[in-house]
Amino acid sequence: MENSRKRGFSLVELLVVLAIISILMAMYLSTFSKVRQKAHQIAYVEAMRQRHLGELADGANIAYREPRPRPGRAECRAAYRRTLRTGKNEMLVTELRYVVLDEPEFAAYWHTLIDPDASAPLEYDASGNLLAADPEGNTFSLPPVPNNAWELLDDYPSFAVMWEFLATDMGNTTLTGLNCAVLYTDGHVDRVRYPGKYPVCPTVAELSNRFVAETS
Repeated sequence: MENSRKRGFSLVELLVVLAIISILMAMYLSTFSKVRQKAHQIAYVEAMRQRHLGELADGANIAYREPRPRPGRAECRAAYRRTLRTGKNEMLVTELRYVVLDEPEFAAYWHTLIDPDASAPLEYDASGNLLAADPEGNTFSLPPVPNNAWELLDDYPSFAVMWEFLATDMGNTTLTGLNCAVLYTDGHVDRVRYPGKYPVCPTVAELSNRFVAETS
């Protein structure tokens, strides 16, 4: 006699199905996370570019008026850790007001302008460049970033003017993983893995973290 009873799933078969579903979900979530991370990276880069283009446009509008005053501590500190809108989200960025090309110059820039304890009068050389000193007393002559940053490209290589805020305590940053978007004066953006070349380096991270700790 033919058995008319329907055969159900065994426990082993059920576990196999659940395992397959779990694997597929893990693959999907991993792919979704990577896509979302990439979308954030693109949004961050575009927000930085738009900010840069806006500053260049503002500079062009006032290029024929009186020269822009040399940036003081208040302006430099406000630009050092600022919020930048990226659609529905926000990112933290560092924007420099003087031309800084490497780690030693950055240390002098930070200790002269950004350090919350810095209060000595700012000094300038005959060309109007800031005389920035590091803790050891080494002095660097830093020209202010002009209204139109392209004006300096004949004398300087393309240099970093903005990057995702970088700190040793990664909770103080908007970094995706440990990759940092860096905007240069010619408008291109590099994504640099930490620790890497300036400004994605320990000196910037440690001084940025100190700035957050001392101003919170």
